[in-house]
Amino acid sequence: MRVAEPQERAFDAVGVVQIFDVNVGGSVQVFEAALKLGVEQVLQLSSGSVYGDLGLQAAELDEETTTPRPVTLYGISKYAAERAALRYRATRGLNVTTIRLGLVYGPWEYNTGLRDTLSLPLQIFRSARQGDSVILHTEAGTDYIHSLDVAYGMLKILDKGVCMHGLYHLSAGKTWSHFEWCQGLSAHFPKFSFQASENLSDCTVGKNAPLARAPFSIQRISTEFDFS
Repeated sequence: MRVAEPQERAFDAVGVVQIFDVNVGGSVQVFEAALKLGVEQVLQLSSGSVYGDLGLQAAELDEETTTPRPVTLYGISKYAAERAALRYRATRGLNVTTIRLGLVYGPWEYNTGLRDTLSLPLQIFRSARQGDSVILHTEAGTDYIHSLDVAYGMLKILDKGVCMHGLYHLSAGKTWSHFEWCQGLSAHFPKFSFQASENLSDCTVGKNAPLARAPFSIQRISTEFDFS
């Protein structure tokens, strides 16, 4: 069985500590600073990595009914940070809302060397622009959301000020088709070509990209904030 997340790199002890220092310790530092300074509202960004391989076992992932089961150290630390936010919200009076993001692509995505991989839409675009031929996995694609739509959803929440729930999914709400993306790019870059393979080892792009994860339900954010 394939896992829904990219295979985790082998971290040494320093790397593991850094993951938790940033994701958990950093979140707590922000919460404490917000309380001290009287910040009116805090948005915490989280990740689909908290679901681990559950994305292979359900048609849709829901904030209310799908219990997270993180596998990687990154996912575990992100889930711990989420729970800390909910605790601060419930017991410390901090107006904090956690936003669990789908996979984000779009403007301002740069290869800084700090991420394991760039988004698959960007990887495909770069290959198309160069006129290359790519091989994609037959199940490539999950709930990618454009970065401007993420900003739009966050502004919806900020504008309202106070949220009914402490956690919202912010994603496309459906599976994103990389093959439709390739077809569209072919019209602009005639030398570009693509094909599919069931064998991940044959693929030339997306080997580290998430595979076969169910999309997030966005019913909660759509109902409460009229987000689409």
